[in-house]
Amino acid sequence: MSSRRRYGRRWSSSKDVKDQALGAAFQQNSLQRVKAGDDAEVAFDAVPGRVFQGKVRLVLDAIAAGQIQPTGALVDFAERTAGGRALAVIDITDDISGYQIPLGAAGQVAIYTKHWHHVSLLRKILLRMRSWQNYIFLEGH
Repeated sequence: MSSRRRYGRRWSSSKDVKDQALGAAFQQNSLQRVKAGDDAEVAFDAVPGRVFQGKVRLVLDAIAAGQIQPTGALVDFAERTAGGRALAVIDITDDISGYQIPLGAAGQVAIYTKHWHHVSLLRKILLRMRSWQNYIFLEGH
């Protein structure tokens, strides 16, 4: 399957510019064919009109609902990863040091796999269109 449906909205980026990885939440079925090394693109809401290149570092083999606290109770991070979303770690290969992107910044990512690769051009266009929409913002949205 191609990159369609392979985008997330919640990000955690590292504050250290040398480690430009971010975590992206996806629907669980969207990550079935994603492998380490797959190409990715990231569009942060904080940087309108700009799409950054990246690579998949890894797909985590557990979701937040499956984590156990030291007390033995299950951790539920439903607020952070709504709907039991799976996480992929993306390494940003472009230089983002010139941009003010805060920790926890929102954005979208597309992961491009070998499956349905002919649809990836459409996903690239849609991601760029979405990035340009970030020039228009309203307080409280």
